[in-house]
Order: sequence, then C-alpha cells, then structure tokens
Amino acid sequence: MKKEYSLQIYKPNGENTDIELRKYQYNGSFMGERNITASISSPVKINWEIGDYVVFRNEHFTLRYVPPVKKQSRRGTFGEGYIYDGIVFSSIISQLMDVQFLDYVSNDNNIHYTGLSNFAFYVSNNSLTEFANRIKANIERVYGKDSWDVIVANKGVIIKDEDNNVIVEGSSFEFDDQSISITSGTSIYNAICLINTQLELNFLIRIVNGRKTIILGGSSVATAESLGYGKGRGLKSIQ
Repeated sequence: MKKEYSLQIYKPNGENTDIELRKYQYNGSFMGERNITASISSPVKINWEIGDYVVFRNEHFTLRYVPPVKKQSRRGTFGEGYIYDGIVFSSIISQLMDVQFLDYVSNDNNIHYTGLSNFAFYVSNNSLTEFANRIKANIERVYGKDSWDVIVANKGVIIKDEDNNVIVEGSSFEFDDQSISITSGTSIYNAICLINTQLELNFLIRIVNGRKTIILGGSSVATAESLGYGKGRGLKSIQ
C-alpha cells in the first residue's frame, strides 16, 4: 500500500520537533501489539529522548529506547550526516507487557488477595468488574494511582474521542460463570487477552482524550473502520 503521509515527531511534552519520518512501516493488528519501525537521516545529530512520539491514525507510538547513530560525513556538510536505522515507536500496549499480572485487588473492596503470580479468580453474572479491578490494581502498583483508565463497556456505554467520534459502543455480556487461571510470568497484557480467548469478548487499548485507556467489551467503531475488527485481523504494514 502506498504511504499517504509522513509522520511528525513530538517531544514527550508535546513540543513539535520539526523532524518527520518519511521511511516507516506500521506493524500490528487489532487487540495485538503494534509499533512503527523507521529509519531517518539528518545532516545534524538528532537529540532523541525516551518518550518522543509520533501519532499514526489517532494512536500514539512512543520511543522507548534511544536509537544508535551511524555517522556518515562531517557535521553540517551536504548529505546524510547521521543515519538512524531500526527506530521503534511502540504503542502503549508495550507498557502492559512489561508488568506481571499478580494476585492484587483494590484495597477498598474487602477481597482477599495474596500478591502471588499463580492464582485463580472467578468471573460471574456476566460482569467484568472483578477483572477490571484486578487489571487496574496491577497497573497502579507499578505506574501509580490513576495512571490508566480501565472501562467496562456495558450496554448503553458510549465512548468518544476528543473529536466526538464514537470509538466503542457498549454491549451486553454473555458468558458462562467460570474461573480465570493465571500462571507465573503472565503479563498484564496477556491477562487482558483472556477477555478475548476465554470469554470471547473484545478489548481496546489506546489513548482516549489524553488518557491511557483499556476498554473491556463492547464493539469498536473507529478501529473496525481502519484496521478490521477481530483478533489477528487488520492492516499489517504500510510501505
């Protein structure tokens, strides 16, 4: 597919760097990890920072590692003075892959928890509230209180972006009461994937109105239009 536009690079505080990505590729699928890989050349050295980001189709992709540089020519001379290959801008999903999903719950719900890595919990009454609380508790023990929003898209819930476009429409949940088993080494992201593989529901992870957000259940509207709806489907790359 022909590339339609270049991507602007922004600093962590939102400042425009006036640097554009022209050679890049999108990799990923809906409900899966997504990233932008790129290469760039510059007559001067680029002052990269962890947290620099680009926006592709309304989704933020962030630099997690400063890319190595290959110097080609003297500073300020004509041509490709500095070349950066293998630049990776990751979606916010990568933050959830870094943290183990442990037996933690919110401190105020009177449910016993162990903090262990091997455990099981019960989901019943077609409710994802218990699951959502555990996800939020695990995120907050690492990233801090209110660092992420975890929303259950029950029937009647409508979630919109900053442009008032509908992202997700809530729906009723229909699944059998069952136990969710977590084994050692399971990341928060892999635990969230059980929403799809075990309960056969969808989820969406993206920035919504400036907030890192996990949406459990519902039908995705914006993502369905741009990437295709369903695990493992969707646009793979742009070249």
